Amino acid sequence: MIETDDKKITKMINHSSPLPLYHQVAQNIQSRIKDGYFKVNSRLPSEVELINEFGVSQPVVRQALNILVQQGLLVRERGRGTFVRPHSLNTQTESKVIKYRRIGFVLPWGPGTFFSPLLEAIEDVAHHNEFHVILANNREDTQVEISKIRELVKHGIDGLIWICPSTGPNEAYSRTIQKSIPAIVAVDRLVDLPDFKVSLVQSDNVNGMKKIVNYLISKGRTKIALIREPGTLSSIIDREKGFIEAMQESYLGFDPECIFKSRQTYIENGKLCASKVVTSKVKYDAIVCMVDTTAIGVIQELNRRGINVPDDIAVTGFGDEPSAVMVMPHLTTAKIDVKKMGSTAAELLLKQLDKLESGQNIEPIDIKIPVEIVIRDSA
Repeated sequence: MIETDDKKITKMINHSSPLPLYHQVAQNIQSRIKDGYFKVNSRLPSEVELINEFGVSQPVVRQALNILVQQGLLVRERGRGTFVRPHSLNTQTESKVIKYRRIGFVLPWGPGTFFSPLLEAIEDVAHHNEFHVILANNREDTQVEISKIRELVKHGIDGLIWICPSTGPNEAYSRTIQKSIPAIVAVDRLVDLPDFKVSLVQSDNVNGMKKIVNYLISKGRTKIALIREPGTLSSIIDREKGFIEAMQESYLGFDPECIFKSRQTYIENGKLCASKVVTSKVKYDAIVCMVDTTAIGVIQELNRRGINVPDDIAVTGFGDEPSAVMVMPHLTTAKIDVKKMGSTAAELLLKQLDKLESGQNIEPIDIKIPVEIVIRDSA
């Protein structure tokens, strides 16, 4: 075991840090060289001793040593070991986190009503800071996404902005990311990775949905239904939570029977659930939707049945996509500030990279972008 001097010892490995383990080991050894703990021409402890001290695997130690050899701090001598190189203190000793000035952006579908302004905002911030953005389409498929992230890593990225297709934990994500990507910011949806904490930039879905429900109540609507989207994305869960809390906090109270769902998504979900709403025993006078496209499906089905919107049933969406004003009547909805989400995510990622570059740890944070109601003719 390595003998250490408490006065000279540097900070050890933080297994929960977003900074890759090999980089932490390299930084630690660098600091000891700088402080004179490992002296010029002295032999470093063996790989086995370093593995035991840092509590990491052999590949991690070897990768850290390879970096320091490439930087000119260490030299390997066959059959003798690894030594601190002469004049190493005059060498650039900081192992750079920012190597490529490239940001990976993984998204579900590519350019669209939500993703185009998001990408535009991210690229604006990146360009201003002399970074490039590389796109990868995960096609809402976790296996495709793992492959795409590996491709980005192979190409070389400093950080990742990520719209994940699923909220649940995935070990493969964790292994790929912890090994190779120093900083990550999730957008719109929570990313749950084992032993790896990710910052999140999202719209304030809970309070946004509360505003919608409270607005409907203020307009005299007393029988309010919610059409839920399928799946377990955090954005969907939060909007459902906002609806339930708003109803519970009002004089109306919450009845679980007022939530409708199907196995379909978006427009088809709206049509199917609208049919369930109007044929239920309760005479509902408002339908709240989690996305605008679902609300469009609702309006189409109500129009087909000769039910007037909003006189008979008010309808609201969430998102304020361009399609909200392409349907008749125009859709009352909650506006997500997509550009603000994109610029905030990019700025946060670059700040995290700067901190890691200076040797600081980063703490994951959750930033919620306010949501406002846009009142139109449907409610």
